[in-house]
Amino acid sequence: LVTDYILGAVSSLVVYEFLITISNEIDMVWKRPVTVSAVLLGSVRWCMLLTVIFELAPTTPNNCIPLTILVPVFFLIGYAQTALFSALRVFAIWNRSHIWSLVVFVLSMVPFITNLVAATMSKYTAVADPIFGTTCATKFTFSVQANNILIYITRSSLILADTIVLVLTWIKTFGNWRRARSVNVQVSLTTCLLRDGQHCLFHSFVSSKYSSAANLQFCGRSPGPT
Repeated sequence: LVTDYILGAVSSLVVYEFLITISNEIDMVWKRPVTVSAVLLGSVRWCMLLTVIFELAPTTPNNCIPLTILVPVFFLIGYAQTALFSALRVFAIWNRSHIWSLVVFVLSMVPFITNLVAATMSKYTAVADPIFGTTCATKFTFSVQANNILIYITRSSLILADTIVLVLTWIKTFGNWRRARSVNVQVSLTTCLLRDGQHCLFHSFVSSKYSSAANLQFCGRSPGPT
């Protein structure tokens, strides 16, 4: 039940963010020449929206298994997009550093691997719920201990990757602040840190908010029917 509430909140946020930024997408993606960054941005947004649509689609005994397989596919695509987005951000702000970009990319891809393992080792069935009607049940074939290990690995890698991106962003911001002060441009360091830090956290949150729901779905439940 808690997972359903979280999924509902995340889905509402995805739809809200998509609607209020659709004009920005048109200006940045559809009215400009095709570039890798534009394609990535557009694919992230539409992948999030399609994930929500399939996740909230009403289930029947006939479409339960296809939907339960299709949703993880979009979640996995989202993990790959998030990893690439984070790596490109580090590459752009940290003097085109291949090392830090690779570190962030590898850490961000860990959820892709753990959720891929969980999805491929799961069994999906349709069950009749007296309250919610027909629902899709996911049965994991590995132990509770293995499930917990997947949770810890997934969570810790994401936290470490986001921390690296945030710290590198703030270090770069501090350098820019010092250079601005050297030419008598008056700007508060706190303002710069909060601004760039919030931008970094917003990027991480928006690009992975549906991934958080995926973690709960594939790596956050005990083995057995849900």
